[in-house]
Amino acid sequence: MINPLIKAIDEILPQTQCTKCGYDNCLSYANAIVNDKESINRCPPGGDHTIKKISKILNKEFIALDSSRGSPEIFNVASIDEEKCIGCTICIAECPTDAILGANKRMHIIITDYCTGCGLCVDKCPVSCINLENINRKWTKKHADLSRSRYNNKLIRMKKNFQQQSLMKNKLLKD
Repeated sequence: MINPLIKAIDEILPQTQCTKCGYDNCLSYANAIVNDKESINRCPPGGDHTIKKISKILNKEFIALDSSRGSPEIFNVASIDEEKCIGCTICIAECPTDAILGANKRMHIIITDYCTGCGLCVDKCPVSCINLENINRKWTKKHADLSRSRYNNKLIRMKKNFQQQSLMKNKLLKD
């Protein structure tokens, strides 16, 4: 059972899973705020709006966004330059919400509605074919809920794949 305070803070965070706060995901950051007394001002996508909400829940004084984490951002969307994409699949593995589709050695595409604009794919692309574009999207609770759900589903799938691979490996070792 998740601590209600952690759950409340996680609900406020934008769920971009961008890691700019220094944690692997939004829930880990919420947990660190509550249990490790982490600073409440480390979420650039959430900006001052999110910090104010967290400070109210925790009855703490508002502090401005830690600018070393980045600046408050417009919620961008990734796009892939088809001419440059080599189909390496690195971006697919990096995307926290499975917003990128493609196959090995084939051009990939971004599903705009699922993209959080986290930029993790941009940083990992070996041929610099991914860019973030401003589409004037206002990030809503609906976006955050969808992103959280897609992120959690990806974690479940990855865990299941790892377990299946471990079983197959054990079986091969026995044979």
